[in-house]
Amino acid sequence: TLEDGLFSNEIQDVYYDGERYIYLANSEGLLKLDRSAKVEVPLSKKDLRITDVLVNQESITIDSILNLSYQKNDLEIKYHLLSFASNQQIKYSTKLEPLESSWRTNDDQEVFYLNLLPGQYIFHLKAEDVYGNEVISSPITINIQPAYWQTLWFKSGIGLFLLGIAGVYLFFWKKRQKIK
Repeated sequence: TLEDGLFSNEIQDVYYDGERYIYLANSEGLLKLDRSAKVEVPLSKKDLRITDVLVNQESITIDSILNLSYQKNDLEIKYHLLSFASNQQIKYSTKLEPLESSWRTNDDQEVFYLNLLPGQYIFHLKAEDVYGNEVISSPITINIQPAYWQTLWFKSGIGLFLLGIAGVYLFFWKKRQKIK
């Protein structure tokens, strides 16, 4: 197209010499393209997309913050970089903080996190095309709420209850010791 450097978007004829060059003819003239030339298309943040998020194998809508219950702690995130020039030769890197401190790189377009403990996580995603151009998506915050028995209030209550029982036991034990 004109954005790629053509003289006009109306191509009237195309000729390939069978080796290296492609010739494009239009009303503005003749253009010679070298097939071996490296054509780089800049990447933008919108080219890297999270296509689906599955929680316990059910698809959910994605926001910048996910609030999940303690029972919904199996996470699958699918993503894609729109880069036709890379011919699907893209390196993806993911990181789930604080679970992972370094980037995990692979060619897959999905990542799995199973049996996540309650807490707050931040998911990071980046991709690199065949030209070494890197794009990083906006991070996603994931909150997994604890069950009631995992909360500080519940644990404190149990602790106070046990402390009370121990106190009552000591009281009656001391009283019994005085009687003897």
